[in-house]
Amino acid sequence: MNVIKRVSLRLTVIVLLFSLSAVSCKDEFNSSVPYRHVDFMVNLGVYNELTIPGNSMVNPAAGVGGVIIFHSYDEIYYALDAACPCEIADSVVSVEVDGSGIATCPVCGTTYELWGGGGVLSAGCPDAEPLKGYNATKSGTTLYITN
Repeated sequence: MNVIKRVSLRLTVIVLLFSLSAVSCKDEFNSSVPYRHVDFMVNLGVYNELTIPGNSMVNPAAGVGGVIIFHSYDEIYYALDAACPCEIADSVVSVEVDGSGIATCPVCGTTYELWGGGGVLSAGCPDAEPLKGYNATKSGTTLYITN
Protein backbone atom coordinates (compact mmCIF):
# COMPACT_ATOMS: atom_id res chain seq x y z
CA MET A 1 0.00 0.00 0.00
CA ASN A 2 2.89 2.38 0.79
CA VAL A 3 4.35 1.77 -2.64
CA ILE A 4 1.09 2.73 -4.34
CA LYS A 5 0.87 5.97 -2.33
CA ARG A 6 4.47 6.91 -3.18
CA VAL A 7 3.99 6.22 -6.88
CA SER A 8 0.72 8.15 -6.87
CA LEU A 9 2.34 11.08 -5.08
CA ARG A 10 5.26 11.12 -7.51
CA LEU A 11 2.93 11.05 -10.50
CA THR A 12 0.88 13.88 -9.03
CA VAL A 13 4.02 15.98 -8.47
CA ILE A 14 5.28 15.28 -12.00
CA VAL A 15 1.93 16.23 -13.56
CA LEU A 16 1.78 19.39 -11.44
CA LEU A 17 5.33 20.42 -12.38
CA PHE A 18 4.69 19.75 -16.05
CA SER A 19 1.48 21.79 -15.95
CA LEU A 20 3.21 24.71 -14.26
CA SER A 21 6.12 24.67 -16.68
CA ALA A 22 3.79 24.60 -19.68
CA VAL A 23 1.89 27.63 -18.39
CA SER A 24 5.03 29.57 -17.44
CA CYS A 25 6.64 29.11 -20.88
CA LYS A 26 4.08 31.27 -22.64
CA ASP A 27 5.67 34.50 -23.75
CA GLU A 28 2.66 36.54 -24.73
CA PHE A 29 3.30 40.24 -24.53
CA ASN A 30 0.46 42.47 -25.65
CA SER A 31 2.11 45.51 -27.17
CA SER A 32 0.31 48.84 -27.24
CA VAL A 33 1.27 49.02 -30.93
CA PRO A 34 -1.86 47.83 -32.80
CA TYR A 35 -1.95 44.72 -34.95
CA ARG A 36 -1.06 45.17 -38.60
CA HIS A 37 -0.65 42.19 -40.93
CA VAL A 38 3.03 41.80 -41.82
CA ASP A 39 4.18 39.41 -44.53
CA PHE A 40 7.13 40.22 -46.79
CA MET A 41 10.52 38.87 -47.73
CA VAL A 42 13.98 40.34 -48.15
CA ASN A 43 16.48 38.97 -50.63
CA LEU A 44 19.81 38.99 -48.78
CA GLY A 45 21.60 38.71 -52.12
CA VAL A 46 20.23 42.15 -53.02
CA TYR A 47 20.40 43.65 -49.53
CA ASN A 48 23.76 42.05 -48.75
CA GLU A 49 24.57 44.68 -46.08
CA LEU A 50 22.10 42.74 -43.91
CA THR A 51 24.45 39.75 -43.94
CA ILE A 52 26.84 41.68 -41.65
CA PRO A 53 26.00 41.68 -37.92
CA GLY A 54 25.11 45.15 -36.68
CA ASN A 55 23.54 46.31 -39.92
CA SER A 56 19.88 47.11 -40.36
CA MET A 57 17.33 48.28 -42.87
CA VAL A 58 13.82 49.68 -42.58
CA ASN A 59 10.82 48.74 -44.68
CA PRO A 60 8.68 51.89 -44.28
CA ALA A 61 5.66 50.29 -45.99
CA ALA A 62 5.24 47.45 -43.46
CA GLY A 63 3.93 47.32 -39.91
CA VAL A 64 2.55 50.37 -38.13
CA GLY A 65 5.59 52.66 -38.20
CA GLY A 66 7.72 50.65 -40.62
CA VAL A 67 9.63 47.45 -39.87
CA ILE A 68 13.26 47.50 -38.78
CA ILE A 69 15.23 44.42 -39.76
CA PHE A 70 18.35 44.05 -37.66
CA HIS A 71 21.09 41.44 -38.01
CA SER A 72 22.48 40.48 -34.63
CA TYR A 73 25.25 37.98 -33.92
CA ASP A 74 25.02 34.24 -34.59
CA GLU A 75 22.77 34.68 -37.64
CA ILE A 76 19.92 36.05 -35.54
CA TYR A 77 17.66 38.50 -37.36
CA TYR A 78 15.18 40.69 -35.52
CA ALA A 79 12.15 42.30 -37.16
CA LEU A 80 10.76 45.13 -35.05
CA ASP A 81 8.01 47.64 -35.61
CA ALA A 82 9.53 51.12 -35.75
CA ALA A 83 6.47 52.66 -34.07
CA CYS A 84 7.40 54.00 -30.63
CA PRO A 85 4.99 52.36 -28.15
CA CYS A 86 5.11 55.48 -25.95
CA GLU A 87 3.73 57.71 -28.71
CA ILE A 88 1.18 55.34 -30.25
CA ALA A 89 -1.81 56.86 -28.39
CA ASP A 90 -1.31 60.33 -29.90
CA SER A 91 0.05 59.47 -33.33
CA VAL A 92 2.53 57.10 -34.92
CA VAL A 93 6.10 58.23 -34.35
CA SER A 94 8.83 56.06 -35.83
CA VAL A 95 12.08 55.53 -33.98
CA GLU A 96 15.33 56.47 -35.67
CA VAL A 97 18.04 53.82 -35.99
CA ASP A 98 21.70 54.75 -35.64
CA GLY A 99 24.66 52.70 -36.81
CA SER A 100 25.38 51.22 -33.36
CA GLY A 101 22.23 49.13 -32.97
CA ILE A 102 20.33 51.73 -30.96
CA ALA A 103 16.95 53.16 -31.95
CA THR A 104 15.67 56.42 -30.43
CA CYS A 105 12.25 58.02 -30.42
CA PRO A 106 12.61 61.64 -31.59
CA VAL A 107 9.62 62.72 -29.47
CA CYS A 108 9.89 61.03 -26.04
CA GLY A 109 13.60 60.16 -26.17
CA THR A 110 13.17 56.47 -25.27
CA THR A 111 16.08 54.39 -26.55
CA TYR A 112 15.83 50.76 -27.64
CA GLU A 113 18.53 48.10 -27.99
CA LEU A 114 18.22 46.35 -31.33
CA TRP A 115 20.93 43.80 -30.43
CA GLY A 116 18.64 42.19 -27.88
CA GLY A 117 15.42 42.40 -29.84
CA GLY A 118 14.12 45.90 -29.15
CA GLY A 119 14.27 46.11 -25.36
CA VAL A 120 14.16 49.47 -23.59
CA LEU A 121 17.61 50.92 -22.80
CA SER A 122 16.41 54.16 -21.26
CA ALA A 123 12.81 55.17 -20.79
CA GLY A 124 11.64 58.56 -21.96
CA CYS A 125 8.07 57.88 -20.85
CA PRO A 126 6.59 56.25 -17.75
CA ASP A 127 5.04 53.30 -19.63
CA ALA A 128 8.00 52.42 -21.85
CA GLU A 129 7.79 48.96 -23.35
CA PRO A 130 9.89 47.05 -25.91
CA LEU A 131 9.43 47.55 -29.61
CA LYS A 132 6.84 45.20 -31.10
CA GLY A 133 8.50 42.17 -32.64
CA TYR A 134 7.69 40.11 -35.71
CA ASN A 135 8.96 36.70 -36.84
CA ALA A 136 12.14 36.74 -38.92
CA THR A 137 13.01 33.42 -40.55
CA LYS A 138 16.01 32.91 -42.83
CA SER A 139 15.95 30.29 -45.56
CA GLY A 140 18.97 30.33 -47.84
CA THR A 141 19.38 33.92 -49.00
CA THR A 142 15.79 34.91 -48.23
CA LEU A 143 14.56 36.45 -45.01
CA TYR A 144 10.82 36.07 -44.34
CA ILE A 145 9.15 38.61 -42.04
CA THR A 146 5.70 37.65 -40.73
CA ASN A 147 3.40 37.88 -37.76
